[in-house]
Order: sequence, then C-alpha cells, then structure tokens
Amino acid sequence: MRDALSPGMTIGTCGWMERDWMEGLSASTRKQFKAARYMDDILLVMRSHGWHKDRFCEAFQSECYMPPLKLEAQAGDTFLETTFRIEGDAMHFRLKNVNKDGAKQVWRYHAYDSYTPITQKRSTLVAVLKKVDKMASSDGERMESAVDKLREFQKLGYPLGEVMRACGRVAVEQGRGVWFAVAAAATRLIR
Repeated sequence: MRDALSPGMTIGTCGWMERDWMEGLSASTRKQFKAARYMDDILLVMRSHGWHKDRFCEAFQSECYMPPLKLEAQAGDTFLETTFRIEGDAMHFRLKNVNKDGAKQVWRYHAYDSYTPITQKRSTLVAVLKKVDKMASSDGERMESAVDKLREFQKLGYPLGEVMRACGRVAVEQGRGVWFAVAAAATRLIR
C-alpha cells in the first residue's frame, strides 16, 4: 500500500464498485439519496421517511464494496473538515473544531509568546478566520465558529489588538460585516 499508485488505484477501484452497485438499484431508490466520496470518506444524505432507508443502509454497508474493503461508521455530523446539521429542508454547516468549548484535544497554533515570528502568527490567525468564513453556510454559523476559534487563540495569549486587526482584515477582504460583530464578541473574550 505504500506504492505511489495506491491512492489512485484505491479511489478508482472504489468508484468502480460504487457504480456497479448503483446499477443494481431501482430508479425510485436512487431518487431517495445523494452520496459524495472524497478519497475514503463518504457522505450519504437520505430521505428520512417514505422508503426502506434502514434496509438500504444495511445493503450499502454490506454489499457495495468487495472484501476486504468495508465501511466504518463515523460521527454523523462531520464530513472531512465540516460539521453540519440538517433542520427541515436546510443544511447548516461550518468548520469542524475538535477544540470547541475549551477542550484542547489537538494542538494547532503557536502561543503568542513563542519564538515564532510575529508575521507567521498574524498570517496564521487571518488564514484560520478566512477558512472559518469560507466553510460557513450563514453568518450565524460563521459567528459561532469564529468565536470558538478565537477562544483557542485567546488561550494561547493572543492580545485583543491582534484579534481585532485580523477580524477587520477578514471583514474587508471577504466583504462581510459579520466580522465586525465577531470582533465585538472577541472584546468580551479577550481582556
């Protein structure tokens, strides 16, 4: 598996197995779901009622891929770097953050008082906020996700001035006024 061709071969093989399995489904069943795969991660969105979704899920997990390949279940609200939820007919999403609510599960950024150059710290902060901006479905999701990220930077000692500067830059470059509200929320976080 450490061969340079392995990822491409695996992706192609999975695509072939999925297409072969899909050809065996009825047209009415194919209308009940949408699926997307990126490398070895699959997102499957289905109607919640009006068809045999449990039977479909069981068949997908047991019949789609030939041994030794098999699906492993993951958290139902995360796909790659995105956390999402479905409410009615709408999907809301934002940047995944395993360090949300103060839990430090993954070390990601340098402390402000580290020997890392200040330009790198500033660039990292702005890049993170731009990623938050890009991966949010609405201003509400953007705000909540940004405040979670800024809590991480606050714990790393980033001063309010740096955070305000970064929020202002993202507001101007992305053209979204919500970043001024994020900056205001940051003033309550960082003192």
